[in-house]
Amino acid sequence: MRGLKLDVCTGYTCAVLGGNALRPILEEFPDLEIKEWECLGNCQNGPNIAIEGELHAQLTPVKLRGILSRRP
Repeated sequence: MRGLKLDVCTGYTCAVLGGNALRPILEEFPDLEIKEWECLGNCQNGPNIAIEGELHAQLTPVKLRGILSRRP
């Protein structure tokens, strides 16, 4: 079975707002299909990740782990 598709913003603003702290959380879920983008167009609310096309903003490691842990 294929994993969730994630579009991860790697742009400067998301990185400064804490995006780099999300990478270790993503590594806890090896079945994810991750594509990196320079910008997802929501810089003011970063860090941002789109999961199956749904944008999740102002992510923290705790929020991201909770979202990924609840998936079917």
